[in-house]
Amino acid sequence: GIDEIRELRENVKFAPACCRYKIYIIDEVHMLTREAFNALLRVAARPESALEVVAPLIDMSKADIVRKGIYCGLMAVPDKNKDRITREWNASEHPDDRYLNRVMKDRQREGTDGSQMAAFEDRVAGLRKWIDGGVRFTIATDQGPEAAELGPVVWGRLGRSHFERMEALQDAGVSPMAILIAATRNGAEAYRLGNKVGTVEVGKVADLLVLDADPLKDVHNLRKINQVIKDGRLVDRSSLPTTRVLDYDPEAAWPK
Repeated sequence: GIDEIRELRENVKFAPACCRYKIYIIDEVHMLTREAFNALLRVAARPESALEVVAPLIDMSKADIVRKGIYCGLMAVPDKNKDRITREWNASEHPDDRYLNRVMKDRQREGTDGSQMAAFEDRVAGLRKWIDGGVRFTIATDQGPEAAELGPVVWGRLGRSHFERMEALQDAGVSPMAILIAATRNGAEAYRLGNKVGTVEVGKVADLLVLDADPLKDVHNLRKINQVIKDGRLVDRSSLPTTRVLDYDPEAAWPK
């Protein structure tokens, strides 16, 4: 409620003890009252504040978000391929994936094939409202720790979920240029690092990818990496460690 946001406003007056910013991650923002949400926007938009607010923002304040120049990390990006796999999932074909079958069954309960597709189109339309409304966005993921004992990972995989988000945005009609800007410049500016990274300019950190195909024609081409340049130096990928740190194939099709 409004009292909690007022308490946050008072706390941010104190500078961080050892870092440049304080970062507050606020989940379930849709549960805030309108008054509390408006107060949160006022706190987050203070240019002199040493505060970074990370929160899922709701449609009722889209105009405020655009006017205040707040960046949004788009999380609920509809993915056509994942929707298709979910609809076609047959548990009998995956007898060893008991937990994954349970997750897929729960998703299939949303409705019939037709209604699920309609729901997908509705989600695309909702996403387009944000994009077409001028909301500045970044590429985001809620990817967390992965281990076999934690059960199936069906939201994405470390190392590939950002690619999948960008490809899903393209399928939703977002231009490849807008997607690339979101993944580079917008991300840097959202973290107030635009003076160091995010664009190719003299004086900025030279972290670059050299691709074998044009990503402005198709963002899938971002996977076709020819060279990696880190801090202005070419990375010799053949000399990188070969011991696997992932217990899965990063190139395997979702949801594996």
